[in-house]
Amino acid sequence: MRYLLSIAFALAVVPAWGQWWRNDSPQTLPQMPEELPTEIPSVALMLPLEGTTIDNDFTEFYRGALLGFEDLKSRGRSVDVTLYDTALSTNKVFSIISSPEFLATDLIIGPVYEDELEVAVHQFADYMSVPIVSPLATMRMLDSEMLYQMSPDSATRYDKLRSILGSGGFGQEEKNIVLVTSGPTDAEFEREIVTLLNGLNYSRFSFTGERLSPSRRDAGHLTESEKFAALIDWDRENIFVMLSGTEQVVDQVLATISSSYSNASSRSARKANIRVVGSSRWGSWNNIDKNLFFRLNATFVTSYYINRSDPAVAAFEHRYLTVYGSAPSRASYRGYDAVRIFVEALFKPGFSFADRLGYVTQTPLRVPYRFVQLPGSRRHVNTEWTLVEFSDDFNINYR
Repeated sequence: MRYLLSIAFALAVVPAWGQWWRNDSPQTLPQMPEELPTEIPSVALMLPLEGTTIDNDFTEFYRGALLGFEDLKSRGRSVDVTLYDTALSTNKVFSIISSPEFLATDLIIGPVYEDELEVAVHQFADYMSVPIVSPLATMRMLDSEMLYQMSPDSATRYDKLRSILGSGGFGQEEKNIVLVTSGPTDAEFEREIVTLLNGLNYSRFSFTGERLSPSRRDAGHLTESEKFAALIDWDRENIFVMLSGTEQVVDQVLATISSSYSNASSRSARKANIRVVGSSRWGSWNNIDKNLFFRLNATFVTSYYINRSDPAVAAFEHRYLTVYGSAPSRASYRGYDAVRIFVEALFKPGFSFADRLGYVTQTPLRVPYRFVQLPGSRRHVNTEWTLVEFSDDFNINYR
């Protein structure tokens, strides 16, 4: 059975799986833009919900999407939305897309797994020329001109670090780049960094946690902290790239770098330009001392970074907490972004959906997206990773 719900009710609780709502309940609407379609677009949300708990990525995604629909409604965009439970079954997906009512669908968001997506793409999206969005998964094999992947492409993950690692510009000195290791390294990140450093000079340093006794120091041995301090170039920008792969080790090494620099700076009464660079894993770490990030100008790329002190993020979180009584997750933000990017594109002019979407970077909330067709592929893939830069003036910049 289907139920006609106003968006106000849909936002109050997460509806039972399979319910349907329409956000064009009677109210005073603003002047409709000229590019609005004459018919109300139909959007299908396809998520695996059967047997899952209330608090999981898929319900979080749905909740964020509902807030996105609410924003569209406030701007006079009416949309028919149907939530389908795929039940982690390709047979269920086929049953859904084969139903007569599904023929009216103008946009599909989901399913979230590649095998389910394959059924929806080849059996409906391609045949009916309907755009379909992969909201969370990274595609390995599936390819279609109608397919849009929100997760950023791994091949472009560290492109934005080129300007950080490269020289300061024509005629300027190269930066002092040091690859820092301690314990197990993030091998994939190391390969990417070495590739980016092709043609640039760099050195390596390994922290061992060695503690020397005073007698050995009297014999001319340097402590590990002193050895590291000797690597600092006081006249050039210093880039220390952390190759360690665990949060605990990185936290310990950053603390050592910070104390080493502080001691060397106090002895010489000089200041150096220092930046530490980390992998995309840093964006999901919660237990590391963020004061070290600010103190050492930490920089890393991530698929989604949530900075709750950012005004836009804080406003969304407050709104989410008010409606649902819990803090949003990354999936919540992704659900909101999916609606603001793809559903909003339905109301724009263009010869194709790709034209409507545009070939520019879009930032619906905080994280940027730009969808392109990579060489040798027909699907549209997000190539925008977020470069997060902490600064010693306690600001966080994104680009």
